[in-house]
Amino acid sequence: MEKRKPLWDILSENRKKKCLDRIVAYFLDERNENVGLIVAEDLLDVVIEGVFSDIYNKGVLDAEKVIKEKNADIESELNLLLRSS
Repeated sequence: MEKRKPLWDILSENRKKKCLDRIVAYFLDERNENVGLIVAEDLLDVVIEGVFSDIYNKGVLDAEKVIKEKNADIESELNLLLRSS
């Protein structure tokens, strides 16, 4: 049975590996601590889970704004096409 990915697990394997490498390097460089990939992966999961909804919702709201602006532009152009009788 295949393990189901959590909703917030949206990173590609390549991107996730880069993030994990950065976390491991951060702890080594800044805190002089060796953390393994399991700890780094747990930390990454906690951070992503904590901010996922906010980032997702921001993306939806940004898309909604763009669609409304484009719709207003289309409406304006359609009004210009109206002929007076």
